[in-house]
Amino acid sequence: MKLYQGNTRESDGEHVVTVDGTRELPLRLELANHSPTGFAWGYNGSGPAQLALAICADVLGDDQQALAVYQEFKTRVLAPLRDEHDNPVKHWVLEEDAVRTTIEEIRRDQESQKTVDELNQRERELVAVERGLPQSTRTLHLGPSGAVRLQEHPEREEQPLDAERIALGEFKK
Repeated sequence: MKLYQGNTRESDGEHVVTVDGTRELPLRLELANHSPTGFAWGYNGSGPAQLALAICADVLGDDQQALAVYQEFKTRVLAPLRDEHDNPVKHWVLEEDAVRTTIEEIRRDQESQKTVDELNQRERELVAVERGLPQSTRTLHLGPSGAVRLQEHPEREEQPLDAERIALGEFKK
């Protein structure tokens, strides 16, 4: 298990990050050039973004996956590294397992947000359909694949679907 350590040098105030105390973490400027002058922490800025990207890429071993999560990692883990006087801490340690756990949480949250966004889009589409057809001629069905189809019933009166019922999934399957 890797151990990431951040230290602020007293002599020049530079932020140095090592892996297992033996090697400096590379900046990874080829992935994104947020801060060519180095890493930082304790705020949401370019130095912490560069550090988040470098840590995520090092832990995951996959640059594309790192690019998908590092900004949120910065916000959740690196920006809050402040002391009781609201200054960036001088020293911190992160275990690889903690980094992986946070990345997994970020991925789950991103998937949840994607699902919410898809549901919101589907709701907008359903409301548009609802507004475009007479009340007595529509029934919306959610198929097993999640696809929505419209079935017309000119002989039946149906209750209108409102946005809240759509969002709650209260429509016919």
